[in-house]
Amino acid sequence: MTPTVDSPATTPPRLPGPRFERLGWILPALLGALMTVFGLQVLLLAPDPDMVITGSVCCNGHTVGEYQGWQFDYLHETARYLGSYMAATGVLFLVLVIGPLRRRRRWAWYAAWLMPVLFAVHAFVLGAFPFDAVTTAISAAGLLLMLRPVFSPARQ
Repeated sequence: MTPTVDSPATTPPRLPGPRFERLGWILPALLGALMTVFGLQVLLLAPDPDMVITGSVCCNGHTVGEYQGWQFDYLHETARYLGSYMAATGVLFLVLVIGPLRRRRRWAWYAAWLMPVLFAVHAFVLGAFPFDAVTTAISAAGLLLMLRPVFSPARQ
């Protein structure tokens, strides 16, 4: 019996297309790694009271230290929750990209679109433009580069 592409012990065959298409998974993987690093940074580092708040609809230009004690504590606690969520999401996305997407699994390609959609919502609905718009474009570009390798008839 000949092993198939879907068996874990085989390496996917070299598919047609330029090298940059076959390596399109690297862009979403970089995003997952950055999310993990930034999430750990937020989780592990306490907010500096002199830090100026940016990217907020209500509080731009204010410093974190302007808040009363309980508000500062609440901000720190909320930042830690968000940091743990961001780090965990980054690790999960990284595993999805490096594992099944790199092996050209179609379900993983569809599932990986969650990240560009999430960042698009942040950028255009919640107003975190332009950073989240850039991450949307980078992750979507990587997934679009993977289109031919993942859906190629040579995959079977």
